Amino acid sequence: MDAFGVNFIELGHPAVSPDVYEAVEILNDLNLNAKKIAHGCASKSDINDVAAIGVSWMGIFFGTSPLSLKHKFNMTKS
Repeated sequence: MDAFGVNFIELGHPAVSPDVYEAVEILNDLNLNAKKIAHGCASKSDINDVAAIGVSWMGIFFGTSPLSLKHKFNMTKS
């Protein structure tokens, strides 16, 4: 993808499993022209995982359904 001039390459979601965490570490160490991005949920542990690997960009998942807001974030849409 880097050779085709893609601007961003998604490396993965390191919190999914130890194998994915390791893969994101390995991919992040590649010398690419593209910017590298990892994903994580809007939780301290997911954000800390991405920060620990040193990925410069992060996509943060934030569930906005009433169920997610209530049980994950103890809030409502209002």
